[in-house]
Amino acid sequence: MVLLSLFDGLVVFLCVMVVLEGDRSGTAGRIAFDDTHDLRYGPGYAQVMFVQWQEGGKRAIVWPKERADGKFVLPAMAKK
Repeated sequence: MVLLSLFDGLVVFLCVMVVLEGDRSGTAGRIAFDDTHDLRYGPGYAQVMFVQWQEGGKRAIVWPKERADGKFVLPAMAKK
């Protein structure tokens, strides 16, 4: 059991080292992490978008503001 725990810890450590070793180019853009293991974000890096399916089957980008083509609508099931 202790050996398995050590192995698991080594696997996690190696995964972290691979992620931190450098930048990657992905389908969403450049992917890189900072010293605290957070994903770098902003111009030149992969950009995340929040998308919502709305009435009539319309897909709306609701965040970030610079790319938004719609506003967030609270779903009916979330209303009291």
